[in-house]
Amino acid sequence: MRNPTDGGWIAPSYPHRFSQERRRRIFRMESSDMIHWSTPTPLVVPDYDADNIDDEFYGMEQFRIGDDWLGLLNVLHNTENTMDVQLTYSRNGKDFKRIRPGQPWLAPGNEGSWYPYMATVCSKPIEVGDDLYVYHGGANVHHDWWMVGFHEGLEVAESGRLDRVNYALGLAKMKRDRFVSLAAGPARTGILATRPIFPTGGGLVVNLKCHPGGRLQAAIADGQGNVLPGFERQNCRTVAADGVRCALRWRGQSRLPAERFLKLHFFLQNAELFSFQFVEE
Repeated sequence: MRNPTDGGWIAPSYPHRFSQERRRRIFRMESSDMIHWSTPTPLVVPDYDADNIDDEFYGMEQFRIGDDWLGLLNVLHNTENTMDVQLTYSRNGKDFKRIRPGQPWLAPGNEGSWYPYMATVCSKPIEVGDDLYVYHGGANVHHDWWMVGFHEGLEVAESGRLDRVNYALGLAKMKRDRFVSLAAGPARTGILATRPIFPTGGGLVVNLKCHPGGRLQAAIADGQGNVLPGFERQNCRTVAADGVRCALRWRGQSRLPAERFLKLHFFLQNAELFSFQFVEE
């Protein structure tokens, strides 16, 4: 921590002292008329057990995926003076949880790239066919050294050099809804058993990426975990594809069992499973 009397422009933070906790965090306010607002309530705050003492939250773009919410959290690392984007999620749009705190989802580029020090997201991803377009900001300078470095006497090359500052807009592309996955390697088969689920359609599709030689099969069981006749793993047609909507089918079966709770058992090898969904075929 810097000396609070050295004249720098960033105020010191005192861990576990609420009135002196100055690290930026994400709040939420609500209004029905854009004039009168509710009391700010925190959505995401830095965690002293998971985050570095100098980490601050600089903004979070929130958007819905199905019934849930995802947040793209811009994190400022004050000491390194860099920024990256981390993932959060919420079931109700109010209580956000971190996904692998401290692990960037979108990191700055390598040295020599157009954005080696900062990456930020300030708008929702755009769905284009089976892809998501994520427009993001980036910079070839650190967060504030180029602005205050001269006045603070920082020995950095970009200090006071406005001619070297380049903020730009970048585009990252990804397959739709592939923010996180459960993955299995090539050696052993990974097995995922869901909790009991009530199906809302007669078909089942998965968002799946199979690497070379990869594959996925599935079995359907009742709510107690007993595999239903005709829906065994060996009766499932193997899927070896890379697609956001791969259909699962069982030989001799045209529709999933209806009006009962089911458990799904997935078996995958050298593949990543991002999501599954019941659909009307």
